[in-house]
Amino acid sequence: MELASVGGTFVALPLTGAAAAKVGFVPATGLAGQAGADSSGKYGSRASGSKAARSWPVRSVQPLGPPRATLVVAGMIRSCRLLEFPLGLLDPPVAFAWWMCGSEEALGLAAGGPVHAAAAHLRSGTIAGGTGLAGGLLRQGADVIGFCSRRVGLVIRPELAVTIRGVADLPDAGLRVVNWAPGAEARRVLDRELAGHGIEPGQLLGYETQASGHQQVAAVIAAGLADAGVASEPVALTYGLAFVPLASERFDLVIPEATRGSREVQGLLKVLSSPWLMDQLGSVPGYDLSQCGEHLAPLRP
Repeated sequence: MELASVGGTFVALPLTGAAAAKVGFVPATGLAGQAGADSSGKYGSRASGSKAARSWPVRSVQPLGPPRATLVVAGMIRSCRLLEFPLGLLDPPVAFAWWMCGSEEALGLAAGGPVHAAAAHLRSGTIAGGTGLAGGLLRQGADVIGFCSRRVGLVIRPELAVTIRGVADLPDAGLRVVNWAPGAEARRVLDRELAGHGIEPGQLLGYETQASGHQQVAAVIAAGLADAGVASEPVALTYGLAFVPLASERFDLVIPEATRGSREVQGLLKVLSSPWLMDQLGSVPGYDLSQCGEHLAPLRP
């Protein structure tokens, strides 16, 4: 397990399974026992990975080595991993841990206390349209800090790019899509396109499929198991697939009031404007950093 302290309580993040943000042989920073009653004393912890509405199980944990300051961020956007390098250059350094999940679960984790911040979709175009979910979950107050936006669109096999110009061309061509789970932002993008062209979801082959991430969508298409799907531009280019822009997907950082003054969050705010991070994210096709590090809105009870 990877252990991090959030608000004086250890949080244990897995290093194996689908939820692991790091793969391969990576060092563990602790060992976690079975969930049980809150009787473990000094090293009680809440294990991440549960839904927002679920109570956090308490486990006995054993740190491996001295504890270190570790920023814990929940969210789906993989570019969060780029925060790890500049955080490590701070004096003293701050480690980084990432819990990969959708926006709703990330906000629930932030509200429940196991993470320092959530990287989440809060809006489409204006901040006012998307703070309702965050405000409902974070009743103790929070700050919204800009991170980045990226283009998402229709990802298709390269040989189809001549005839397929958008979602409206898919049904008549008899092409199969790979879709996302209900509630995913990419699925909403597809649904908006279908509704805008008067197409019923049932007219689209593969509409009921459920991919778990942008890379999985691209991998399925590249393997020939589907013809099209909605994913981000960088992933499409990585897999050598054609890309038709459909929307801009914005991610903001939601920082609960309880963690705002912590050393880990103060380190995060510092590195968001670092030249290294700007150069790295700015080199990724389809990314917009115009509001990175900007205080966008307070969420107050």
